[in-house]
Amino acid sequence: MRLTDPEALRRCSLFAGLADENLKQLARESRVAEFARGQLVFQRGDPAICIFLVLDGWLTVYRDTPTGDRTVLLMCCEGETVAEAAALNFGRFPASAEAATDCRVLQIPSNSFSDMIRRDPDSALRVIGGLSARLHLLVGELEQLHVKGASQRVGCFLMELLPNGAGSSATVQLPFDKSLVAARLAMTPESLSRALAKLKEVGVEATRGPDVYIGDVPSLRDHCAME
Repeated sequence: MRLTDPEALRRCSLFAGLADENLKQLARESRVAEFARGQLVFQRGDPAICIFLVLDGWLTVYRDTPTGDRTVLLMCCEGETVAEAAALNFGRFPASAEAATDCRVLQIPSNSFSDMIRRDPDSALRVIGGLSARLHLLVGELEQLHVKGASQRVGCFLMELLPNGAGSSATVQLPFDKSLVAARLAMTPESLSRALAKLKEVGVEATRGPDVYIGDVPSLRDHCAME
C-alpha cells in the first residue's frame, strides 16, 4: 500500500468522520489491487466480501440485460466507493464492475468494516452521515440528468475535467471511451455527438480521439448554468 492510501480513506465521504485509530486499522486490514482497462473487478452474484474505494482511474458498474445488452449504472472515479450496502449486509453484489481505465482500488474487507462499527457505535453514526452525503450527491446528479439538456450535461462533465486554475481556454481529455461518457450522462452515443456539435457554438471542439478543446471556458460555464 502506498503511504498516501490511508489518507485516501479520510478524503472519502464514507470514512471522513472516522477517528484516526479506526482509519489506520482499516488501512492496515485493506489491500490495494490494480486492474487493467476492461478487466472484471467483481461480478454480479458474487459474495460482497469487501468495499471498493477507487484510488486512481475509473470503474464502470453495470448490469447485463436478458437480451445481452449492458446497462451502465454508475461511473466511479477517485475517492468514490462501490458496493457499500451489499458489503455491510454481507450480501451479494447486485451488479458487476469492470475497469473503465487502468485503475487502482483499495479493497476494504466487509468484516473489518462491520467489526469496527460494532466496536465503536459512534463510528456507525459517522458512516450513516457519509452514506447520507453520498446519497445526496447521487440525487443531485440524477436531478441534473432530468433538468438539464444534453449539451448542458456534456458541458458540465467537461467542466468537471478542467484542471485547477484553468484559464479562459483549456484542453481536457475524456477519461474513458465516448460510449461510456454517453452512458454516464444517460444518453446514446448519437446524442452525445449531437451535443458536442451544439457546443461548438460556445467554443468546444471535440477530436476523434479523447482530447476536447474548450476555447471559451466562461461561455461554456454560462451555457451549463442556463435554465
